[in-house]
Amino acid sequence: VKDDRVRLVLTALDQSDAFVNALSPTVVAFGPDGETIDAELTQEAPGRYVGEFLAPKPGAYLAAISTKAGEAPVRVGVDMGYSQEFRTRDANLV
Repeated sequence: VKDDRVRLVLTALDQSDAFVNALSPTVVAFGPDGETIDAELTQEAPGRYVGEFLAPKPGAYLAAISTKAGEAPVRVGVDMGYSQEFRTRDANLV
């Protein structure tokens, strides 16, 4: 999450841990009010698919990513904080 955008990254591997290329993943995203949000993933590197969607309202967002018809999607969720005190922070490594 950065500002009001959610970035999705999918790393596609087969059973022998080789990258899977030339997929056309589908994304179905939902906002906190249940509205559908358009999102697409495009291949940026071997086995790596990246996309993002706008998340302007506070609340929970859900995305379901499918790589093949008939297979169960991978589901991920993210919560957009209600104020700056709840913003996502980097780890303190010191």
